[in-house]
Amino acid sequence: MKASTLVAALVLAAAGQAEAPAETPPLTVDKTERVEVRLVLIDALVLDRRDRTVPGLTRDDFEVIVDGDLREIDTLDTACFPGPLDDPRGVRDVSRRPPPSAADEPRQLVLAFDYMHMSQFQRLEVLLAAQEMVRHGTSYDEQIMVAALTDRLRVEQPFTADRQRTVATLERMENDLTLWSRRFDHLHELRWFDLLTSLLDILGTREGPKAVVLYSDLLGAADEYDPQYALLATTAAAARARFYPVSARGLEIPHPNNPFGQPTGGSPALARIAMDSGGRLTRDTNDFSLGYARAQRDLSCRYTVGFYEPRDGGRQKRVHLRVRRPGARVVHPGTIAPRTEQAARAA
Repeated sequence: MKASTLVAALVLAAAGQAEAPAETPPLTVDKTERVEVRLVLIDALVLDRRDRTVPGLTRDDFEVIVDGDLREIDTLDTACFPGPLDDPRGVRDVSRRPPPSAADEPRQLVLAFDYMHMSQFQRLEVLLAAQEMVRHGTSYDEQIMVAALTDRLRVEQPFTADRQRTVATLERMENDLTLWSRRFDHLHELRWFDLLTSLLDILGTREGPKAVVLYSDLLGAADEYDPQYALLATTAAAARARFYPVSARGLEIPHPNNPFGQPTGGSPALARIAMDSGGRLTRDTNDFSLGYARAQRDLSCRYTVGFYEPRDGGRQKRVHLRVRRPGARVVHPGTIAPRTEQAARAA
């Protein structure tokens, strides 16, 4: 090779090395992003076109949508009677009601009596009906709690599977002058919402789903107290509790000249807390055990869907569950939000 050619090659090689960019060392950032998430559990009831329970579903049959976005299902816990269960019907004699179906785990039910909104006659009537209901319509493995809403929340009996003890508690309440003879007048319903929320905070300390059978004659509108309804709904979802309100008026013939009569379709307020929590309102019947029977049936076929969700500072979110079964529909709480420990402790 000629000397001039060798020199030119060396010059070009040196120039190429000079133009090549040096490797940039990775940038070290000592900041990390932390997103706090929680496992959300939603108890779902799946019904067919005849309002019978639908057993045998798997995780692939469900979809979870939160605020319009699809979420991945992490867990599915199933506690369901093997066959479809019919929707309970009203009966004239509670002792003739078919026994409740078997359950994979003990059912947890709360009998809550709303003394703030029931007359003295209604209080006595529902207590007598509840006594017969527990005597004849309760399985031996059921856990029952009894509570009264007065000017405060009174837990008359903690959860127990002793059926005779529950009947004795209801008999004692029947003769308790501080309950049936007092008037609990109030100007607004804020205290009533506080008492129910406190009850849910108590239920949230126990594992598993619960049903609150609420005997009441509340006739409030469903478009008032929106913040209180929203808090009640999210607290119920966090406690895994559903409301099954029972109208203490029983079977009532509407009269056009009676301004104090029950609105068509029952109490809008009781209907809303039932719908928001995934429960059901019982009205226009003198069978006060029907709401209890419905709660028993629903707890006998339950799907618990679990998924992870950011806390987002406690923001409320809309939840929608769908099931891939023709003709099936899902009943479940429609709103979730984390209940802070501070708020629960204050309640």
